Amino acid sequence: MKLLNIPIRVTYYTLIGRVLVFWGDIFCKYSLDLETNGWMKSSLLLWSIGVWFYEASNKYAWIHIIGRDTPTKKYNG
Repeated sequence: MKLLNIPIRVTYYTLIGRVLVFWGDIFCKYSLDLETNGWMKSSLLLWSIGVWFYEASNKYAWIHIIGRDTPTKKYNG
């Protein structure tokens, strides 16, 4: 089955991957904001949550559609 001439499976995994990367970016951004304010323990917790979202996007989405463009992650874990 196709949606807009793209297989539904690819569309589904692309959506899941982009959502997970989005949340990874959000958590890492707030982690860096907390770090500049001196909240190191909270910063490390949010950073590890952000990295988990990045790894989940690779594990649950991008690996299923290898060969497609994956969005770049703003922060590397």
